[in-house]
This record gives sequence, C-alpha cells and structure tokens, in this order.
Amino acid sequence: MKRIYIFLSRLYPANARADMGRKLMHAGLDTEPEVWLGKSLLFGMLVAIVTLLIGTFGNQALFIVLAVVMFLSYVVGAYSIPFFMAEKRAESVEEALPSVLQLMASNVRAGMTPYQAMKVSARDEFGLLKDEIDTATTKALGSESFAQALMGMNDHIGLPVLERAIKLFIRSVESGGYLAKILEETARDINENIMMRKQLISSTRTYTILIILTIMIGMPVLMNISIHFTERVEKMKSAFDPGDLEELGFGMFMEEAFSVDFLVNMSLVIIIVSAFIASLLIGVIVKGKEKYGLKYAIMLVPASLIVFYTVRYFIQTMFL
Repeated sequence: MKRIYIFLSRLYPANARADMGRKLMHAGLDTEPEVWLGKSLLFGMLVAIVTLLIGTFGNQALFIVLAVVMFLSYVVGAYSIPFFMAEKRAESVEEALPSVLQLMASNVRAGMTPYQAMKVSARDEFGLLKDEIDTATTKALGSESFAQALMGMNDHIGLPVLERAIKLFIRSVESGGYLAKILEETARDINENIMMRKQLISSTRTYTILIILTIMIGMPVLMNISIHFTERVEKMKSAFDPGDLEELGFGMFMEEAFSVDFLVNMSLVIIIVSAFIASLLIGVIVKGKEKYGLKYAIMLVPASLIVFYTVRYFIQTMFL
C-alpha cells in the first residue's frame, strides 16, 4: 500500500509535498508526507466512487456534484488536520515561552551559565516547550554545539516568535551581552504581543458576529424570499389565459423565466461559496491566517444550509 500512496502523492506539486512535510513535522506526526497525501487522495477517491454508485439509484446529477464536494472536502480536510494541530502546538509554546524566558533570566542573574539556566527552567507545566528544551540540552552534551542544538528546537514547532527568541539568546551568549536583560525584554515583548492580539480579537468580535449572522441567517432568508416570489408569480401565470394577459398589456409576464428548481440550486451554490469565503475572512480577522478559517467553514456552511431549508419549509407550510 505504501507504494500506492507514494505513487498517488506524485500528483501533487513538489512544493505541496514539501509544505506538507513541514506541517507534519510541526504537528508532531511521524508520517511521511508522500504517505499522508497519497492516503488522503486514495480515500477521497473511494468516497467519491461510493457516492457515485449510490447516485445510480437516484438523481445522478445531484450525486455527481455531491461526489465532487465529498472528494474535495476529504482532501482539504486531510490537508488541514496537520495545520490545525501545528497551530495548537505553536499556541501552547507561545503561551509558555515568556515564563520560560523570565525563569532563565532569573537563573542567569543567580550566577548560572546559559546552559544551566535553560536546563533548570524546563518545568513540567511548560509541556511541549519543556520537551524541546530537554532534547536541545541533551544534544548539546553530544556531538552538536549548544547553538546548533538550540536552532533545532523550532524545527518541530514552526513558531516565528520562538525562532527570534532563540537567535537573540545565541547572539547574546556569543557576544557576551546583558543576557538576563535581553531575556526579560524578550519575554515582555511576547507578553505584550499576546495581549494586543487578544484585544484585537475582542474589538473585532462584533464584525465577526455580524458576518456570521449575515451569512448564516440573512442570506438564506433573502434567497427564500426571492424563490417564494418566483413561485407566486408562476402560480399567477398559470391561473390566467395567455391571451387575456396580452390584451391587458401584461404579456411580459408570459415570457420564459428562471425555474424554481434552478433558483434553489443557484441559491445553494451562492450560500456555500459565500459561507466559505466568509469563513476565510473570519480566519484572517481572528488569527491573521485565511487557512484558519477552514475551521469555521466546517460549521458555517452546514449551518447556513440547514437555515436555508428550514426557512424554505416554513414558507412552503405557511404561505403555499
């Protein structure tokens, strides 16, 4: 099976495979990127084929679209899982990093060497960062230098703030600068950035809620009103004789118009696309990364469709 996965993974561009390799490493998953991509592609194809087979017993056009959607959802979902796992790991490290730097600064002021200060600062409550510090300090006792071991810490996390803090630490050690002061200033800067990010999320929460309500409630309601209006017009047209309408000057109402089924299908497409784009926008607002919006798309797209069909059922029950 591994050969099949590797063969299928070649359908992806080389840069996509390399990017997936980095994501898997940052997510802490011990899996080859070719195997991960090939497996996701194979299972996505199997899901699509099963959907098409089921479609032979019903509306084939609908199940063809559903098969494509299922395939894309599976592939995108498999591609997004390492991203969200890596983001969660990076967030936990960023939260613990200021405390570690402050402890290191205190240890340096107490007369410890940089190596001892870092090793003693690795406490269990720091979780993943503690494990990376233990690994780096162990490597520093072997064939690698202390600086090389530290630079390898960020390979499994992918956090720019951590990489910057490590580089400042190494430069301070090599130049003989005020290490304790630099560590304290770096910890203060990271804390300020975290607080500013939280304040930004709080200040933009209103816009986020407005976007969600517009897509999840406003758009489905307006779409159903348009469809209901078309249905009423179609009923009115069927109740009159075409010749009578032409004599009264309402011949324009007898012209061919969009069918109700067409409007329903177009409404579904518009809602899905709009909800997906809105989710990416929310990801940019909340985390500064459009990929983070995929997490919101998983909830927003189905919720919008549920509201659409609920409102449609209510209108058909009450007014038709």
